[in-house]
Amino acid sequence: MITEPRQGHRPAEPLARRIALPAAAVGAAAVAITGLLGMLLPHLAPFTGEMPGVLGFVGERATLVEACIGIAALVLVALHRSLPSGIGRPLAGVLGAAAAITMPGSSIAGAGYLLALLVLVAVPILLVVLSFRRPAAGVPLLALLVAGLAAGELTGAFAVSRFLGVFVDGMGDAWLALLATAAHTLAGLALLALAVPGPSSRAADAVRRARVPVTIAAAACAAPYIVARASWLTPWPLFGPSREMLDSTPATLVTGLLLGTAMLVGALLTLGLILPWGERFPAWVPGVGGRPVPVPLAVVPALLVAVLFTVGGIGLMGLGGAAQEVGAPAFQQLTMAAMLPFWLWGPLLAIATWGYAMHRREPA
Repeated sequence: MITEPRQGHRPAEPLARRIALPAAAVGAAAVAITGLLGMLLPHLAPFTGEMPGVLGFVGERATLVEACIGIAALVLVALHRSLPSGIGRPLAGVLGAAAAITMPGSSIAGAGYLLALLVLVAVPILLVVLSFRRPAAGVPLLALLVAGLAAGELTGAFAVSRFLGVFVDGMGDAWLALLATAAHTLAGLALLALAVPGPSSRAADAVRRARVPVTIAAAACAAPYIVARASWLTPWPLFGPSREMLDSTPATLVTGLLLGTAMLVGALLTLGLILPWGERFPAWVPGVGGRPVPVPLAVVPALLVAVLFTVGGIGLMGLGGAAQEVGAPAFQQLTMAAMLPFWLWGPLLAIATWGYAMHRREPA
């Protein structure tokens, strides 16, 4: 027996939107609390570092602006279901962008060192697993890694230990900024999810058509930094200390190479949005080899990184402006923008991720 749909029955909201509303509430509350705590305990505010981000440019009112954004977002979440889409979506987009763009700019530095640490731990493990599962590919790569470590003898081990020490000391002051970043990112992404047009919109169609070239362009943003860090292995190091200083301070060399490797990993993960292994785990991966990659597993981290890169890029450009004020040549700003083009990588990665999500949900 076929039953007619009840008149006035509204179709169920997509899962992303059902999740976005409570996530926006949690994120907005966290942003508001962070701002209020910063007003009460200004010495703990994570906007006082060398790279303050957008809020750092409003001075002492930074935490007030942050609290107002969080409270306004909470009000919007409370009224969202009763607002017409023509009003609710634009407001969600504006507040989402405001929440994302006002995160502490120093977070991108902490994230870079955190990814470098993960690379330091994960790459040897992956090479060992690959050597057992695919010896023809894994054994030569593992041998190359061992040979590189052996060539450095105790110097290499000392440099790695120094990097770990620098990481622990540096992150001691960065955890507050990272926690504030998590709050701003959650609120920003959730609110932007409420503002994104449906999959049948013209914008969505344009993203579907352009997702491959956009993804390639996003991954290419890592090339300048990777080339510069690779040059530290040559007599002509770029974008860093002199050859003599690198030879005398191996920890600096290892740190730079690890950050360059982290950037390379970021580029490869970006390309995963259009490559087969981004849709299905490689067969050699234990436990999940050959299975489809869960869409949220790829989309959520990619969007987090997109927001972080965009805000980090704005923070870097702000540093460039500050440098120019004290008499630094203007070309240094251009060099910074070209060597670390997070300002471009972030928006391109967001578009590429949106295209990936729509591609994965298309009927076979």
